[in-house]
Amino acid sequence: MHSHSYALFLSLIFTSITLFSQQSAQAQSQTARRAARTSAAPTPQSVLGFTPGTERTIADWKDITNYFARLDASSDRLLVRELGKSTGGRPLFVAIISAPENICDLDKYKEIQSRLADPRKVQGEAERERLIEMGKTVVTISCSIHSDEIVASQMCMQLAYELVAAE
Repeated sequence: MHSHSYALFLSLIFTSITLFSQQSAQAQSQTARRAARTSAAPTPQSVLGFTPGTERTIADWKDITNYFARLDASSDRLLVRELGKSTGGRPLFVAIISAPENICDLDKYKEIQSRLADPRKVQGEAERERLIEMGKTVVTISCSIHSDEIVASQMCMQLAYELVAAE
């Protein structure tokens, strides 16, 4: 098995969101829609027929990508995008997990990150501070870089489900 067989890049974008006790009717409606859609998120076990990590069971590439496609279709907290192809022609993808409003504004946050990553794109300390204030914290988790290290590719499905379904 080649190392690219299980090369799976799972990037999770986390943001901290403060919820206020007095939500507007629109915010309550969005919360209800999000809860209804998230409750329909399939568990890895419901798609694979076994819990990832169970002895003598391994989800293959097709199983993993199928699970992420189904999770993506069921949740407004997840966005799966193909980044390119492996040397074996398999898709390399990123799964972005965040609040629905952050996913809707993803291009804005990518631009902020891009500008902060290159000092030539920021004109002074005040702009840098403003970009930091406007941006979001990003956490990236890469799963299964080497073919003989398959645990991460197995657990990433459960991790993604837990993050999508979490309150």
